[in-house]
Amino acid sequence: MARVGGTLVAHATTDPMADLIRAQRLAVEPAESKGYDPDHPRNLSRSVILSP
Repeated sequence: MARVGGTLVAHATTDPMADLIRAQRLAVEPAESKGYDPDHPRNLSRSVILSP
């Protein structure tokens, strides 16, 4: 985070899972505003393909 100028503010009273949801929502909003589909990132392919 320091490399991109971010800071982490930890609150002992918050639920860590709730913080993950907040972080996800914080990342999705700017991606969608730029026209990106966060559920189907470009240049990302499956790294593991399982045989039936």
